[in-house]
Amino acid sequence: MSRKILFHVCCGICFLSYTPLIKDGNVTLFFYNPNVHPQEEYLQRLETTRSIAKKLGLPLIEGRYEPEKWLSLVKGLETEPENGKRCVVCFKDRLEETARVAKNKGFTHFSTTLNISPYKDIITINFMAKTISEKNAVSYLDFYLSKEERFKHLNSARKMVKEWKEEMPIHRQRYCGCIYSTRQNV
Repeated sequence: MSRKILFHVCCGICFLSYTPLIKDGNVTLFFYNPNVHPQEEYLQRLETTRSIAKKLGLPLIEGRYEPEKWLSLVKGLETEPENGKRCVVCFKDRLEETARVAKNKGFTHFSTTLNISPYKDIITINFMAKTISEKNAVSYLDFYLSKEERFKHLNSARKMVKEWKEEMPIHRQRYCGCIYSTRQNV
């Protein structure tokens, strides 16, 4: 039986890092990122993801944009540093929604681009995703890549993006996405 994978994407460019890693199974992209601020940034990331999905011939499910829900989830964690408790809550929200959609739509697996960043704690992300997968009875496809491997895959994705820039709109973000990360990284 072939794997049917729902792949959460925080941005289309990060998904490109996974294309050499996914050898079998059919993949559907899932864009669910209520943390992204401002809405203009959200829409630019969504449009880039749409363009990449179209270029790769992959279906795309667009989740709801719920910034108010996200803000209430992280209330009290506004001053947490990047990769702190606020990020854990944010990862959990997006992973839970991905697992829920995967289960409801008959996917066998789910995964996420959250674990490609060399700046994120992939041990925490993958552990959390496996726990969520058990609760939802849908398997989690994990990637435990070293920091060096993650940089290599991201650089490869960036090269592809440069080649495609003439034919489609590509937006490269400069921060994680939330209003609080803009204060630290922009």
